[in-house]
Amino acid sequence: MLKKLKAVIVGTVALCLKTVAVIAFLVAITVSMILAPHFMPVPNAWAEYSSGAIKGLSTLTGIAENINSTNGALHAFGQLLSYEDTLSSVARVEGQFSSGAAGICAAATADAQCKATSGLVHTVTLSQSAAAAPTAGVLTIYDNTSESGTVIWSGYFSTAVLVPFTIHLNRVATTGIYLGYDATLAGIKTSVSFR
Repeated sequence: MLKKLKAVIVGTVALCLKTVAVIAFLVAITVSMILAPHFMPVPNAWAEYSSGAIKGLSTLTGIAENINSTNGALHAFGQLLSYEDTLSSVARVEGQFSSGAAGICAAATADAQCKATSGLVHTVTLSQSAAAAPTAGVLTIYDNTSESGTVIWSGYFSTAVLVPFTIHLNRVATTGIYLGYDATLAGIKTSVSFR
């Protein structure tokens, strides 16, 4: 019985010592994390970059955005980049969309290849092209360079008067963007914006 009691006491003391050691370790790490930044020297990245001491600095994430591609100088904190709006404290991003060279898809009334390479169909705006009601038919936008392949969007139009409207698609086209009027559709003007 005395041996069992001695074993329990030794086990309890060992457990207490391990617990104290873990707590001491955690305290040491916490203290070092609090104090370390105050004693560690902060490298002067600009001096090392401009002297050539750091090779490949411009490829590092987070630093490349701050290096001027023309002369290698770092942007000053007071210098605005083209997308910064300091009054609202935001970065402004805007879509850059096109209707094709010479406005091919800006006011199409028949089949048209809007884009011959991959891209994104942003919007499609539809309206009547004349005062007369349209001739019924189907309008289809293809992910292709011709009137076939994957359909991005398709719609049937009747002979009713068409009130202009815009459809926001934001659909990726991997091959091209082609606007296809079926054999009977007429009197519909289509504007496709894409990039």
